[in-house]
Amino acid sequence: MKKTLPTILLILLTISGFAQISLLDTSYNHIGYWILTDTIGLELECSSADNTGRLVTASSYELIIQHKPDGSYDYATRIYPEDLEHLFDTVLTNYQVYDIAALNTGKTLVVGRVTTPMGHRMVLTQLNNEGSVDTTFANNGSFILNNYQGITAIMPYRIRVQPDGKVILCFFASVNNIGQHTALLRLNTNGTLDNTFNNTGVRISDNIGYQFMLFNQAGDIHVPSLKLIGNNYYLGMTQFNSAGDSLQTKILCPYDIFGQFHMSLSNAVINLHGKMYISAFNYGSTNSDSVAIIAVNTDLTLDNTFANGGIAVYNDPTYRLDKLAIAISPTGQLFGISVGQNSNDQLDTRLLVLKYKNNGQLNTAFDGDGVYYQTPPFGIFYSNSPAMPYYVPQQNKLLATAAIRDYDNLLP
Repeated sequence: MKKTLPTILLILLTISGFAQISLLDTSYNHIGYWILTDTIGLELECSSADNTGRLVTASSYELIIQHKPDGSYDYATRIYPEDLEHLFDTVLTNYQVYDIAALNTGKTLVVGRVTTPMGHRMVLTQLNNEGSVDTTFANNGSFILNNYQGITAIMPYRIRVQPDGKVILCFFASVNNIGQHTALLRLNTNGTLDNTFNNTGVRISDNIGYQFMLFNQAGDIHVPSLKLIGNNYYLGMTQFNSAGDSLQTKILCPYDIFGQFHMSLSNAVINLHGKMYISAFNYGSTNSDSVAIIAVNTDLTLDNTFANGGIAVYNDPTYRLDKLAIAISPTGQLFGISVGQNSNDQLDTRLLVLKYKNNGQLNTAFDGDGVYYQTPPFGIFYSNSPAMPYYVPQQNKLLATAAIRDYDNLLP
């Protein structure tokens, strides 16, 4: 049986600012990557790294794995539906992880969805550094939003942690048991609702498709979103202050920047000056390999000094790219990462690392042409699982996660 195996790769770009060359850091787990095999097969769903390089990943079978900063294995654990039944006082089924956040305190937040007799419900759980549930967090380790002022959290999207440690969640909610609304909530570090946010801790929005959040130095929250105007969709950005008040919403660009096919978003980063970068890829096409970075100024306008009117589109000459995710260093160096498949040979895949200049052009001093190609140690890179990069300040390295499919059955 073919297996999908999550593989953790650490890519070391030169310590002195990633200026010239790139290479696999073989000091990471002694070989440059970490491999997990499992007889049931696994797919990498999400991952997160803290500022030391501690990495936590979650698989499609809810296996949560922690790796030490040197790449060595630390622990693996699972959250089972029965572990959460005290929250609802009923039998639960089908727990699924949606996102994960490695905190700089050594703890880990896991947001997932569980099936109850009333329907799907969002659950946020905090784990201690050794993998046990942190029972001091929220209600014996977990937080739910179930009919709070008529609001019930149904399905999570993303979790992000503010610089002060407070937690922001974006999710789908029902209001008075009607419809699905995009929403934000903020929690204190102990897992209780932060009532300084929109007076209730929760904000329901008419914007469509919240996926992730960014925080500037002033504590404002920026949320890229999909907006429907007439019969057309647009990429927008909404800015909230730290109290949850909406300051402004602006339209950035149409959702069809790649032509007839719409884009989908992967993640976003912000630099120390408040400039934001959103990564996007072509959704709905079986032939196009376009990926893009969209640069946004602090006033929520496109940065016209970045590439072509604020949008840098990349097409690789050899490899069809599936998705693009980005990371940024404290000095503002912007990196993209993607999995590519040779259009003429499906078994020829690469993990691509792109380095950009401030003007949105590829930095050709980086590995010769601005793009570094990493071959898989075996099998092929698997594009259906997300590849994500993380800049690790304490190591001045780029840590990247990707999944590998073992077509050759090289592993037991």
